[in-house]
Amino acid sequence: MHNNNIFGSSPFQFWWWSWLALTGLGLGLTASCKWVGLFTIATIGCSTIKGLLEMWANVRIPVHEFGRHFAARAACLIVLPLLVYMLMFQIHFICLPNTGEGDGFMTPEFQQTLSGHAMTDSPIDIAYGSKVYIRHIETHGGYLHSHPHNYPTGSKRTYLTGLIYNVAQLLTYYTLQNNKLLFTLTRMTITGGEFPSNTVDFHQILNGSKMAISSV
Repeated sequence: MHNNNIFGSSPFQFWWWSWLALTGLGLGLTASCKWVGLFTIATIGCSTIKGLLEMWANVRIPVHEFGRHFAARAACLIVLPLLVYMLMFQIHFICLPNTGEGDGFMTPEFQQTLSGHAMTDSPIDIAYGSKVYIRHIETHGGYLHSHPHNYPTGSKRTYLTGLIYNVAQLLTYYTLQNNKLLFTLTRMTITGGEFPSNTVDFHQILNGSKMAISSV
């Protein structure tokens, strides 16, 4: 921006455009490395806004001339950094197309785009009998995981049948995805019992549906 101001006396010349475009390129590369680069973008942005306000207050500058300055800065300091930022991500996806240990922190939709992923290709809508992963949003990618152990005190929960079950299976979350994280959704009757397997057709799960979740 300092060099840009040096050539401020001759705007829209080659070196004026060069410094403005190089500044936008630097902003895009800065944000691509790490988001802390947004502080640099904020600094350049404040300086640019200050310069535009000074030109707007200068009555000797015509409105169309101010419009040209505004459009040039918008193209080089907003559009160009965004294009560079997206280009860096595109290069990243091209160089790293395969699945890895960090997939658990990504959304299931993104994981489906990686080569070698262990997720089963299935429609978004789920039905009774589906095998699903249950992801916990607040833990930044943790998946519900079932252990072959029970809580010492049990659940102490009364079900619709009136019975009290003192056995509750231990559940936790796991960040790395594997087949032990799969759960089956089973349709339940109004009394809490399971539907016979030979009578269950395709039934989509809706809001308020009753189901049992069992580890595969």
